[in-house]
Amino acid sequence: MHGIFTDKMRNKYNNKKCVIDGIKFDSLKEGRRFRELKLLRSAENKCDRVVKIITQPKFTLHEGFTDKSGTWHIAIHYIADFWVFYADGKEEIEDVKSAKTFTTNVYKLKKKLFKKKFPNLIFKEIY
Repeated sequence: MHGIFTDKMRNKYNNKKCVIDGIKFDSLKEGRRFRELKLLRSAENKCDRVVKIITQPKFTLHEGFTDKSGTWHIAIHYIADFWVFYADGKEEIEDVKSAKTFTTNVYKLKKKLFKKKFPNLIFKEIY
């Protein structure tokens, strides 16, 4: 894979990080998915043609607030891997996963909250 990565560049799940086109990715698999999405920019089929890719989009799932005792509670955010826009108007949120069995409870909760708050966006896990 074309990109820059070293054994020193690892994240909390022990994935090798990489850099492609100046963009840092948390895993080689995520970098490969980015390359696939870039290739879909030239797809002949309008349904498959990608017109825009946003990396690491941040979504607010719950606003921060102050409770009755005056304690501030920070907002809850979800950061996806990709927000993909297709030529036919479809939008998908993608999260690249290493394995179906390796998802945290926090991720599962944020996924549920995301689907509730943004029902018009397609949520897609890439394995």
